Amino acid sequence: FNVQQKPLFARRAEALSRIPHFWLQAIAHHPVLHALLTERDVDALRYLNQVSVIESEDLKSGYRIEMHFDENPYFTNSVLHKDFRYTDRSLCVTSSPIQWKEGKDLTKQDSSNSGKRRRGGDEETSFFSWFDVIDEMSGVAADQDSLLIAEIIKQELWVDPVRYYQSLPDDEVLDVDTKSWALGVVDGGAGP
Repeated sequence: FNVQQKPLFARRAEALSRIPHFWLQAIAHHPVLHALLTERDVDALRYLNQVSVIESEDLKSGYRIEMHFDENPYFTNSVLHKDFRYTDRSLCVTSSPIQWKEGKDLTKQDSSNSGKRRRGGDEETSFFSWFDVIDEMSGVAADQDSLLIAEIIKQELWVDPVRYYQSLPDDEVLDVDTKSWALGVVDGGAGP
């Protein structure tokens, strides 16, 4: 079943890649994920062009979440990933280290924003902190929040991203000019 879905997901990825800021808008409109975004995260996620969930062959041993980025002013990675592998008694979590550009590490508190809070009232923590693994040597470090975010991405965002793209956010997160690309999509063009 997993193998049969791959061509469908590839065609979907191709279609969604023609919509500017699709994945940013889908994440920003998700009822849980939007609360994890800071203003600086939103700017960095403008370069996100694809999200993928890759299941293990047997589906029970784990999965990988990949986020593909265009060249951007924040980090040099073109793909960020986080792997969740289940063994007999434990969960092993590994992720790609983010190669931050000089002075652009979003996981470090910006001194100009000290004391700033995100929409939920919590101290501002970057969405990109989710890629941090506490114990990189063993890979064992999935706290409940990290696992919850992974499951939301895998079970909700990945399964039906158009639903979240089209939904209204709880808070106004971004201002994307949808008219410019919609005209291109409606008349069969690829958009701007």
